[in-house]
Amino acid sequence: MTSHTAPKPEEAMSLGGHEATGPRSAQSEADIRRDLAAAYRVIAMKGMDDGIYTHISARLPDGPSGQKRFLLNPFGMSFDEVTAGNLVTVDESGAILDDPHGYGVNAAGFTIHSAVHMARHDAACVLHTHTVAGVAVSSVKEGLLSLNQWSAQFHGAIAYHDYEGIALDLEERERIIADLGGLNVLMLRNHGTLVCGRSVAEAVKLALNLERSCKAQVAALSMGLTPDPLPDDIAAQYLPAAVEAGAHRAARGAFEAGQRAGIPQPDIAIGVPFETDRARHQRPRARLVRGIADQQADFLPALGNRVGEGCDLLLRGSERGEHRETQRSEQRAGERDGHA
Repeated sequence: MTSHTAPKPEEAMSLGGHEATGPRSAQSEADIRRDLAAAYRVIAMKGMDDGIYTHISARLPDGPSGQKRFLLNPFGMSFDEVTAGNLVTVDESGAILDDPHGYGVNAAGFTIHSAVHMARHDAACVLHTHTVAGVAVSSVKEGLLSLNQWSAQFHGAIAYHDYEGIALDLEERERIIADLGGLNVLMLRNHGTLVCGRSVAEAVKLALNLERSCKAQVAALSMGLTPDPLPDDIAAQYLPAAVEAGAHRAARGAFEAGQRAGIPQPDIAIGVPFETDRARHQRPRARLVRGIADQQADFLPALGNRVGEGCDLLLRGSERGEHRETQRSEQRAGERDGHA
């Protein structure tokens, strides 16, 4: 007999974007910074970034005076350059509270994020992308269709917001919130996608699932054949299945797998505290090299020696190969002379 263990209330969140059932346990600022920096790297690794545009924001614990604080990427850095230490802290209006390297932020980008964070206190992370598949699906009136089991998880769980131009108008925030309601996925028509989660991991996993669903729809409709959407009653079965599976555990596992597969960085993969990263005031790739050297001083010389030995072996092997090729050439020349 198959037994089903009901998830704890804080774990029962659908990865299909339905309403969350409660807040997740609090994380420290250092943990949130590392998770958010990893999220930027994972999204870049998946090819879901858009140059220096779009954002992933995370809510920090309130300041001493109750001030709302959020983390955002430094404007002008690509996603694969973001580290835990160079993330910028802003308030709900986008005003900068702490900018370690003076890059600033994209004020237009935070307009949408601040709206969600302030109205939805369960939204610890808001992730917005402009992927080709996501923009394509947002550009058709039908939006995302329940064509398969991937997109079925979003059945009845996507809100839509009409395009109003570049998001500079703070009054648009009220309309964004009204359209999003209690859902966790917003299709920004003619623009892109937005998801929110009670943790960075949930938001990243939700965004990856949504992107895969959009890609599948673009591929299916491009074949020129007849689409075969799932019946409503079949598509609707996905929600309870996702909840019973303990969606947060799945999201966290997938997120950590993405971190392991991503580009190593000192403040995430190796564990350099973000405070030391902040003090270096270097470009992220330079910090990466120094961070590794700081943490693994005993390991790197041995690694360097092994690399040197490997290069020597390759060089000697190449020299032996060249010597053998010279011998064969001389032998062939001798044979030709003998036949002459």
